Amino acid sequence: MNRPIVVIDDHPEHLEFIVTLLRRAGFSAQGFASARRALDFIARSNTALVVTDVFMPELDGFEVMQIIRRDYPGIAVIGIGGSRKSYGASLLKAMGELGAAAIFEKPIDPVSLIAEVRCLLE
Repeated sequence: MNRPIVVIDDHPEHLEFIVTLLRRAGFSAQGFASARRALDFIARSNTALVVTDVFMPELDGFEVMQIIRRDYPGIAVIGIGGSRKSYGASLLKAMGELGAAAIFEKPIDPVSLIAEVRCLLE
């Protein structure tokens, strides 16, 4: 069994899209609308990769990435976010500069995301 990929997004339609996409590509993916629940799962599992939204109410993508880098340095993080807010693209870029393995703007290109996930897991 391959190690799970954790997907965190507070928007149910985005979460379902990414989890379904990853599963159809043959990956084991677990989706969470709550960053805290995702972190609890990561603490109990052998997570391979985290895909997290940048804009979330409870813990944002920056906070998730900071916790992952501190507590689980072997897990890569992919940041995703929308650019409908004027500062969205800047925050997504900043996430990449602070250590995200990759960043994707919504709407996500499925082919590019799958290719990046495959590259990071090899």
